[in-house]
Amino acid sequence: MMRPRRLQDYVRAFVGALRLTLRGQTPPPALPRYPQLSQWAAQGLRLTAAAFAAAEAAGLDDSARRQRRLRLEGRDISMHTILAAARHNLSEEYPRLLGEKLAYNLTALYAFNMNDHFRLSRLAETLDDAPAVQQAIHDLAQHLAAVPSEKELTASMT
Repeated sequence: MMRPRRLQDYVRAFVGALRLTLRGQTPPPALPRYPQLSQWAAQGLRLTAAAFAAAEAAGLDDSARRQRRLRLEGRDISMHTILAAARHNLSEEYPRLLGEKLAYNLTALYAFNMNDHFRLSRLAETLDDAPAVQQAIHDLAQHLAAVPSEKELTASMT
């Protein structure tokens, strides 16, 4: 359990920040709490960019990706939405969740990831007419399937 902050803690932080400001420096960035997950998410973002690039190269521009739909869980969803959701989660949601010290932040990350993996896997199955795109999306789905487990994360912290 964390102890309550004392006034001297705030004064010490203020003085340290003031010293850095007067020297024209900035504080060093904090080390990521889960470096394995941060690296995994960064690699996933690169694979997402590769999937978008493969789609463009195969003639599936933004308009074509929006028109290409599949039915998942009783709803129609476009190729664009599936890829954009994965990109958003990898670039925005996962870093935010990894930076927070919430009780269930990893659970939320794993839930987002499971949804993205499912959608991407189903999407890859429909892309027989675009093998390069199919492979890029399959690679991304496989990467998402290989998310470091909570057990692996806690083992590396000891």
